[in-house]
Amino acid sequence: MVSANDFMTVLEAATALGYSTQHTRLLLRQRKLKGDKRGRDWLVPRDAVADYTVQRRTIPLLPAMRQRRRSWTRN
Repeated sequence: MVSANDFMTVLEAATALGYSTQHTRLLLRQRKLKGDKRGRDWLVPRDAVADYTVQRRTIPLLPAMRQRRRSWTRN
């Protein structure tokens, strides 16, 4: 059964994704983010926000390679 807690507003989804509301609406219009338009408002499933986050952040950040310091000795 679908409940109201299964959906987010555009503002809530934008906050969760770290985007502006305008960019979140653009993602919805381009169907990069799943959602339903009810009248003039969008409803975004919480699962869709989680899926989008996983899709966009799958590239692991590699730790910076640490350069070895050479110890110079004076002779």
